[in-house]
Amino acid sequence: MAVICSTCAFIRDVFEAAQKDAHSTYGPVIALLKELERQGRIELFAGDCPIDEIGRHLNEEIHFTVRHYFKCTSHERHYGEKYFFIGACVRGAPIFTVLDSLAGKNLMLWGKTGTSFQEKL
Repeated sequence: MAVICSTCAFIRDVFEAAQKDAHSTYGPVIALLKELERQGRIELFAGDCPIDEIGRHLNEEIHFTVRHYFKCTSHERHYGEKYFFIGACVRGAPIFTVLDSLAGKNLMLWGKTGTSFQEKL
């Protein structure tokens, strides 16, 4: 079994529970991730928009998906990379996924928010 930090274990458990009722848990999970980011435990690595704008984008339906990749900041220092993908679709169920790496992932996002894009400036 892979070593996992307490933040990653917590988010993994939240994501597993959220999958059971993805529509009603999406908002609370986003709020939780925002708080963990505020605490410095995770960072928004790449996303379509700032977290505070998700509701507006989903309601306006200009873009049919809103996707965000968060990165655990404490896990990286001790065990390597760990990412958390959360995505919502206007007409589909939200997705909550834990990723060990973004290798091979296509980060084609309609927006350019997050540390991944800041590092390239």
